[in-house]
Amino acid sequence: MTGLRHATTGLRMLLGSTTAAVDDLTAVDDRVRTPLPLSRRIGLVAVSGGAGLTCVVSSVLGLLGARRPGPILAVDAAGGHGGLARHLGLEDRAEASGTDHEARRTARSSAEASQGLPAFGPHGHLLDLGDLPERTAPIRPPATVGQWREQVAPISRFSDLVLTDWGVRPLAEDLGHVATTGHVLVIVARADRRQAVEAARAAAALGDGDTSVRLLLVLVDVGRTASQFMIDPADLPTGGLHRIPYDPAFGATARSARRRLAHPTRRALLNLSAAFVAASASSGGPGHPATTHSGRAGKAPTDHRMTRPEEDWS
Repeated sequence: MTGLRHATTGLRMLLGSTTAAVDDLTAVDDRVRTPLPLSRRIGLVAVSGGAGLTCVVSSVLGLLGARRPGPILAVDAAGGHGGLARHLGLEDRAEASGTDHEARRTARSSAEASQGLPAFGPHGHLLDLGDLPERTAPIRPPATVGQWREQVAPISRFSDLVLTDWGVRPLAEDLGHVATTGHVLVIVARADRRQAVEAARAAAALGDGDTSVRLLLVLVDVGRTASQFMIDPADLPTGGLHRIPYDPAFGATARSARRRLAHPTRRALLNLSAAFVAASASSGGPGHPATTHSGRAGKAPTDHRMTRPEEDWS
C-alpha cells in the first residue's frame, strides 16, 4: 500500500506540473495575440556582428505571423546580401519596379502599400531597403534612417506591426537616430561579457535620454558563454533582459531546420515575442500617447481566438 500511495502521489505531482506548464504556455501565447490599438514599429539592432540578430528577427516574425491576424511588415535595413530574405525563404523574389516604389510612396490602401513586396507567412510582406533602384552597390551598405523614413513612413500605418532589422550600428553615432524611428528598440548582443556589458550600457544610456521608446536587451548564446558572467542590474533597460539559449539549429536559414529548435529555445522565442507585443502596447512612441484607430485613447478589444500554443513554428 505504501508503494501504491507513493506512486499515486508522484502521478499527481507529474500531472499537476504538466497542467501548470500548459497553462503557463497558453498564457504567454495569449499575450502574443494581444490586440494593439494602432500600428506599432519595432527596431532591432546589434552591437556587433555574429550576434544572431537576423535569426531573432525572422524567428519572431514567424511566431507573430502565425498568431496575429493583422498584416506584418518586415524591413531589412541591415545592408549586406539580403540576409532577412534568405531567412524568410524569399531568395528568389522578384525585384520591385519604379512603379511599385511610387505606388507605395503614395499608398492609400493596403494593396498599394504592399505593391511589389514579396509575401511570407499568412499576411507578411518584406521591404528590403537594399532593393531600392538607387542602391546598386555589389555589397549594399546599411540603409540610413532617412532612407527608412522615406520608404516606410508612407506604408507603416497599413500594418499591425513593423519590424526592422537594422543590422550592426555604431552605438555612439547611429543608435540614438535609430531609436527615433519606432516605439520599441531591441538591442541584440552575443551572450559574452564584452558584448553584453556594452549593449546593456548602451541601453541604459538611451534610457537616460529624453525618449519614450521602450528598450529591450536580448542576449543570444552563440558560443555557450551565457553562464560565465553577470550583468549589473542597474545597467538593464526597463523592458528587461531576455536570453536565447545555445541551440545549433538556431542559426539555420531553412524553415525545416528551424523547426528542429529545442523546446527551451522555442519557449525563449515565444516569451520574447510576447515581450515585443507588451512593450509595443505600453509605448506611446516618441512624443505620442497610445490611441485607438479612431484617434481616441482607449483599450483595444479582446481577441478570444484559440489555437494550439506551439503550432506553426517558422
